[in-house]
Amino acid sequence: MAHRQSPPQEGESNAARNTASLNPAPTPARKAGIGEGTAIAQGRFIIHEELGFGSSATVYRAHDLKNRLDVALKIFHQAGAEGLRSVKREVRFLRDLDHPTFVRIHELFLSHLPPFFSMSLEKGQPLSAALRDGAPINKVCEEITTGLICLHDNGRIHADLKPENILVTQQGDVKLLDFGSAILLNKKQKAPQRVGTTKYWAPEIPQGNLPSPESDAYALGAILFDAICLNQHFLQIPQERRFQE
Repeated sequence: MAHRQSPPQEGESNAARNTASLNPAPTPARKAGIGEGTAIAQGRFIIHEELGFGSSATVYRAHDLKNRLDVALKIFHQAGAEGLRSVKREVRFLRDLDHPTFVRIHELFLSHLPPFFSMSLEKGQPLSAALRDGAPINKVCEEITTGLICLHDNGRIHADLKPENILVTQQGDVKLLDFGSAILLNKKQKAPQRVGTTKYWAPEIPQGNLPSPESDAYALGAILFDAICLNQHFLQIPQERRFQE
């Protein structure tokens, strides 16, 4: 999930981007009437804008009237038991991690339907846009790596590392986003149904194996390969051939 809306991508015209913004896709949150000016949680939060959305949740910039600051709200699409499990799982995953590459979780709201949590608002660009604008790739790579080391040392796997889930803030710092596919290593789990984004799958993922620290490292390598080469060659190779090359 992209935490911030990115500038127009290569091959995407401003006119096309403007048309898309005038006719947004009917995400579950939009269908529920959540949009600019919406008040939620008994009026505590006022929605300002949508920052990004994925298969399980939508992220908004909102103003917290109680604490008088702007925050990010991750509102999950499912309101039943599955939605509650998803939001609790992601909050538990991040809450006890103390590292500058992770956003800070503020509060969890389970009585609201659909459930959501509030977190620190980080302003910046997705990795691809930041690198096009001159962000130093050595510093970016180092910060992503230290964030992954922290995850792995704490028995966690991101499992969906991709440019859209890496934010470079206005101060030049890196934030890893969207832990909806993340995995805890210390729990017995069945192999998920191929979590993550196929472009960045390690070879073991299509075989039905659980992601591992090596899987995150592979995804980072594919992202950096593409960034350094400044083209999409690697990601255009058919998946079967890519693993051989």
